[in-house]
Amino acid sequence: MVIIIFVIDISIWIQSGNEPHFNAESEDLTYEELSKIFPFRPIEGRSKGDWEKNVKSTFSFSRISYKPIKGNACEPRKQLGLLLSELEKDSESIIQLSDKQPIT
Repeated sequence: MVIIIFVIDISIWIQSGNEPHFNAESEDLTYEELSKIFPFRPIEGRSKGDWEKNVKSTFSFSRISYKPIKGNACEPRKQLGLLLSELEKDSESIIQLSDKQPIT
């Protein structure tokens, strides 16, 4: 059984190209701190205060993104199911991430 807790700063998205991924964002934690809590790899992201590419401003929050499915060869529902199955393997980490974020 998969239980998804939706809070403002943790999300699962499907963008054009059918590439579902998991994001966790924080205004308080750094990329390094988020990545220590989240055990899945590979991840990408940034820390609050890092410079945006081609823009003269910094990011106002930290983010990690987990994209375990490369390419868009299978249908979105199957890809989303694969992502959720991966995340379910360590749901305690997802809960720990959500516990560190204020629920608004």
